[in-house]
Amino acid sequence: MSPPFYAGVPSSPRDSGRNAFLLPQGAPKRHLSVHVWASTVWPLLAHFILTLGIIAFMNNYVDRNYFSPPEQGRRPLVGLADGTFVQWGQYVPLQTDVATILSSALVILRLIAAAWTGPLCWRSAFLLMEKAGLRRQDLKWITGFGIPAPQAFIKHTRLFVLGWILLASLVAQSASPILTGSISWTVSARASGLASNYTIRMPGPVDTDAWNFYLTDASYRRNIVFASAGVANTAWNRTVELGILKRAIFFIDGLHINSTLETVTLPYFSVTSLEWIADPARSLPPDQLDIINKVSPMLFSYEQTNRTIRCYPVLIPDAPGPWPSNLPLPSPTVKSETRTLVLHAGYTFTTCDAGRATYAYPLPPGIAPFRQGVNCYIFARVSYTAGVAVCAPCRVSSPLTVQNDSALALREDPLTTEALRLMPDVTDVLHIMDLSMPDRKTTMNLDEYVISVLERSYSGAWSGLTHWMGIKNAFNLSYSPSLQSLRAQVDQKRLFTWFALQFLITLSGVVFLFMAYRTEMPLIGDTTLTAFYLDTTEVPGCDEPDSIEGRGKLRLRSKNDGFKVAAEYPH
Repeated sequence: MSPPFYAGVPSSPRDSGRNAFLLPQGAPKRHLSVHVWASTVWPLLAHFILTLGIIAFMNNYVDRNYFSPPEQGRRPLVGLADGTFVQWGQYVPLQTDVATILSSALVILRLIAAAWTGPLCWRSAFLLMEKAGLRRQDLKWITGFGIPAPQAFIKHTRLFVLGWILLASLVAQSASPILTGSISWTVSARASGLASNYTIRMPGPVDTDAWNFYLTDASYRRNIVFASAGVANTAWNRTVELGILKRAIFFIDGLHINSTLETVTLPYFSVTSLEWIADPARSLPPDQLDIINKVSPMLFSYEQTNRTIRCYPVLIPDAPGPWPSNLPLPSPTVKSETRTLVLHAGYTFTTCDAGRATYAYPLPPGIAPFRQGVNCYIFARVSYTAGVAVCAPCRVSSPLTVQNDSALALREDPLTTEALRLMPDVTDVLHIMDLSMPDRKTTMNLDEYVISVLERSYSGAWSGLTHWMGIKNAFNLSYSPSLQSLRAQVDQKRLFTWFALQFLITLSGVVFLFMAYRTEMPLIGDTTLTAFYLDTTEVPGCDEPDSIEGRGKLRLRSKNDGFKVAAEYPH
């Protein structure tokens, strides 16, 4: 009989690679070779480290970063306002590079996981055959499918634990689609970083001749009103965006989103207070209650007769009378004042009481609408501040539109008063077009609806006036173009679901190593030749009378430099 040997301590040089994974039963634990443990644990440790590396790659390199579309190449072209292109001087990874790196990392991770889960099947089978024995069918399932048969999980505690360890390892290896599907791509743009030595034309100061023509010609005012409404429709959509300053500029039609302009003046309108008037019949003078005959003629800059407000809010002017025709160009100013606002809220043929009138808005509680003819009106006291603000640098947020990304300081402007005067006209056209008015079906807060309409009307009026009256004095403004890219967004729920599944391999591996350490069975290092070291001469075949198929169990015992498998039958 050949002398016994210990794991990692071969009896002869020739046996070095053949038997280094076996340890006879009863051998002291201190003789376990560090090499055997290292060869067993390294896939588990490498898998955990690579998993953390993939998480770091996805969060720090991919998520919310920009990549070049494959058709643009790694040295993309930057589009300028005049339609020409310049090559960007920096290297930009492609979208396909991310997919290649991630796919390669997952392939390596799966190979490492296989280096752990492959031998884990035989190691688990040995642990089961040592203590409670293992049915042949369960051994076939473990070595063939990687998990015990489903009905075997409840047979005894060790089989239950090892079964879940094997199942967790199997599930984790199939989780790659969760990670690869976590990246979504959107067409976006980012600042190119190119020097701001490119210029674009911008409307300049108000031309005196254009101002005088505006005052005296109603058709010219009408053109500006429709242009102002078009500007507002370009800059805004139906979403409520309180506190955002926007300006549509037709001269920047060649600039992509996220390009930046050196300095842009934006229209500034901010409501500081809005209080609804509970009983307007007692609180307001008769001239402000007579919407049809007194208020409406003061609101509009052209065709003052036969026009009235329709289902939108307007600020009632303080000065009655026809449209002025001989005003000098106002001095730069800021308006901070409180005025009465009227909102045409609905229609009625009897009274404006709730249930008897048709309202387009949910009315504020405790408000008594005022009736004139078939119209129901509600009123409010609105305090606001109007002027301009300088945005530097200013970002192109949508086609033809710039907006602020931070708080801006209020400044004076010569067109502040005139923009306020033109607001009812612009609101009327916006209501007819119904492209940028806030959606009443989704905007249930009446205060937000009113403030949004006032902000858009002032923004459109000021931008339209500035464009039409400043074309003659247009000047060059520096800008920095943006780079068209693809922006990656990583779904964090999917990312950490994948991480949790991969961590199951680590956690279950630690549990298995603890179980292996506590058993008297030696730890198997290299399992590739395990079958050659099993003595199965005492196990009857499937066609023999004493076959263990269906009723017997396989038990494992140490035998010199190998293991002996014996059949065990229930009594």
